[in-house]
Amino acid sequence: MKKTTLLCTLLLCLSVWLTGCLGVSSKPFEALAPQNDEALVYVYRPESIWFRGSPYIVYADEQKFDNLINNGYFPIRLKPGTVFFRLTRKPTLFSEERIDALEMKVEAGQVYYLKVEPRPYGMFKFIIMDESQGRQEAAKTKYFQTN
Repeated sequence: MKKTTLLCTLLLCLSVWLTGCLGVSSKPFEALAPQNDEALVYVYRPESIWFRGSPYIVYADEQKFDNLINNGYFPIRLKPGTVFFRLTRKPTLFSEERIDALEMKVEAGQVYYLKVEPRPYGMFKFIIMDESQGRQEAAKTKYFQTN
């Protein structure tokens, strides 16, 4: 009985610690307004059964955003112009696997939605969504990444 209680306590502490390390909060989607001199891009990953426990790293040019988890999102404020987005897996012992990339032109004062669509075999694809559908899908996500 003591071993079971100790194990449960240890697992609970570990899960709380990992959640804190990922910089994730269970916070409903919040629509922000872009500033006049910037574009706002929401990157989101809908709830999916495919590779639920695999966090991904998103790059906007050289800016790095860690831990895009299943059912999560984060807003990225960018200067207007062409932005190169990359999606990679968390590093392994062997390499950091590039999954997908795209270039997107963003304009000041505009809001964009970039969906990370899960695929079989650990693959994901970036999809530029129209604002209405992107907002609806992103609003269903639960987790806001802070780093």
